[in-house]
Amino acid sequence: MSSNRWIEYLGGIITVRVWGPYPEKIINLALSRGIYLSDVERDGEYLSFSIRRNAIKPLENLGEEFGYEIEILKKQGLPFYSRVLRERWMLIAGGFIFVLALYILSSFVWYLEIRGTVEVKPTQVAESVARHGLKRWAFKGGLDKTRIEEGILQDIPQLFYAQVDIKGVKAVVKVVEKIFPEEEMSGPCHVVAGRGGIIEEMMVLDGNPLVKIGDTVGAGNILISGAVTTESGESEGIVPVTNLVRARGMVKARVWYEGYGEAPLMKEIITLTGKRTEGITIEYPGGKWWLKSPDQRVTSFWVEKKTYEVGSPWGKVALTREVRSETLKSTEEVSSAKALETATNQAMENLRKLTGQAERVINTQVRKISSPSEQLIRVKVEAEVLEDIGKIQPINIEQEWPQTY
Repeated sequence: MSSNRWIEYLGGIITVRVWGPYPEKIINLALSRGIYLSDVERDGEYLSFSIRRNAIKPLENLGEEFGYEIEILKKQGLPFYSRVLRERWMLIAGGFIFVLALYILSSFVWYLEIRGTVEVKPTQVAESVARHGLKRWAFKGGLDKTRIEEGILQDIPQLFYAQVDIKGVKAVVKVVEKIFPEEEMSGPCHVVAGRGGIIEEMMVLDGNPLVKIGDTVGAGNILISGAVTTESGESEGIVPVTNLVRARGMVKARVWYEGYGEAPLMKEIITLTGKRTEGITIEYPGGKWWLKSPDQRVTSFWVEKKTYEVGSPWGKVALTREVRSETLKSTEEVSSAKALETATNQAMENLRKLTGQAERVINTQVRKISSPSEQLIRVKVEAEVLEDIGKIQPINIEQEWPQTY
């Protein structure tokens, strides 16, 4: 809109329709009287144009003098709106009060979110920030984020870092917990079997071996004991003495793992039909509003979304456009050989995840375990591997030697 048009809009614009003998004549008459015309249009015997608000009376006088009928079609501009607003002052007051209420409410924290906790409980962090003033319905103007962050770290020593972000009516507390190095196990220990198997290799560096090559052991069995018995005293009075040490050594055993995989004999195929429907939504802290709803008759679809976010005093406002492309599902038969290959590959992949610590794979065996009546192929892969099964376990003196405790 041009600057002159804006000036006219502030003063008021009236669109009229004129008819009578030789309607073009009134244009010359109006111009001769200093009446400015715009948007002149001819429609049969009618002539319409726009004039300024203060020119309506002179134009009506010309119509009466020369026999023209004048009809007001439309009134535009600030003077006409101001008159309506004066008549509906309560509407303006209500709008002002609504905006003022939103501004006041946006000055408080409505939502509190805790992020980054693992071992520390979120309620513990929430109680800490509440002691320093940050809680629901807290006034944002009275919050010192630096003081709150320092207070969290003082209250909870397990935390390494804390950050407080307040956007709109939502406060987000992000924390990072300290990572403590694992304490090396000290004191008397046994070497026990972490998994059952058949002993293949064994090397004892310290402690008393309780098994030998070829023995079958179960998970938790003691392989190398940290209780070493020695004899002390003279030949006449030899007394066995038990010393507790930290057992050390390597015990390798043959152990077995199983991997499972399956593949259907009917494969689902999804194709696009070419039909598309669009939806546009606005999301705000209070909810979600559809500007344009997608066709609900499209029930099976792929979705492509584009989101544009802007900040506001009440939080993030997001405009999302999603395009739904209709899909059609169909099924296709898969050959038994192809399904068997897929299930075997899946089982082998699952098996590799279990045998990652194995030193060597001795033998593998693939077994088909599905029945002919099933609509899928199920496969189990069994692997025999060689691995170190020993793990450290502290000696519980009270439990193992209660008479000496």
